[in-house]
Amino acid sequence: MHEFCEFHDVKYYDVQIELVDHLASAIEKIWEGESKLSFEDALIRIAGEFGVDPFHFSDPNSLLPFPIENVHANSGFDAITETRAKALQRKYD
Repeated sequence: MHEFCEFHDVKYYDVQIELVDHLASAIEKIWEGESKLSFEDALIRIAGEFGVDPFHFSDPNSLLPFPIENVHANSGFDAITETRAKALQRKYD
């Protein structure tokens, strides 16, 4: 899932860790009710709930397919990344 975050332009490792934790928890919740759902399908569903286009910035080597018609300008993680970056900046200034 770190790769998924990187493809969505989340550059800071500590932000990736937080996002991966939230994504993993949400996927585990889905699997409680739908245990046969694949990881990729669960990730796509959860990404959508987070407001993230799961195919944004994706490439042929990613965990997800590359449908060109679904590429958008905003990854959805942008607001989360900016908020966390500002908090870290304040902490270390």
